Amino acid sequence: MPNPYEMMRQGMSHDDVLQAAANLSDFDRDNFAASVTTPQLPIIGEYVYTALQSLGVQRVLLVGGLLELFAAPSDEKKSPEIYASMLERLGIKKSRAYEFRAVWRRFGKKLINEPKHAQHFIASALVMLSRDSCPEQAVDEAIKITEQGETVDIAAAKRLIAKHTKKSPKLTPEDDLSGGKKSGSTPRVRNAARSAWQFTGRVISIALKPNSREDRQAIIRDLREAIESLERSALVDARIAKHYGRGA
Repeated sequence: MPNPYEMMRQGMSHDDVLQAAANLSDFDRDNFAASVTTPQLPIIGEYVYTALQSLGVQRVLLVGGLLELFAAPSDEKKSPEIYASMLERLGIKKSRAYEFRAVWRRFGKKLINEPKHAQHFIASALVMLSRDSCPEQAVDEAIKITEQGETVDIAAAKRLIAKHTKKSPKLTPEDDLSGGKKSGSTPRVRNAARSAWQFTGRVISIALKPNSREDRQAIIRDLREAIESLERSALVDARIAKHYGRGA
């Protein structure tokens, strides 16, 4: 009877290992497990880690890549119910699908064409590094880390993001835009001290400090794109809700 622990030590395929494990009785499994020595355990542990880590990354890329492809011909923006139906069939939440597609867009080409890098990423770290808020410099450094054979896990991803994220300027009392009014009051916009542009509304508060006129124009373009993206997202959500009879 094949011993799955010995098969893992020999680096045999996952399918062969699972086939052997599926045909074991609890008694046989316990006997085989008892034969594993202390020096052998790290080898088996590394086999399990490598297998599951690789499958995690492959799953994210597979789901993200195929959904990205499906979203185009299904006309996701005009007919969101078709895309929503696919997610429902798969049992994938819209937010999770968006994360996986973001991973595909940011890392797909690199990890598919150079799969050696994929073995040094944890799936959750890829998700974090693919968020819109993640600086490109953090992604570039993550790739360099994997090129050196080191692993980028969740902790490493957090450090890279924090390292390359510019800190927002601290607000001083004279910079406060609330004017002493309670929330829900009419939003006010003005240039605060030290040329810092700030805005406080009913829901959001923005503090920016452009270094030049060109920076201001870039900020204006980004804000417009953010508003358009938010409006499109709200429209898609409304159409999906209407399709399933929940109302907008």
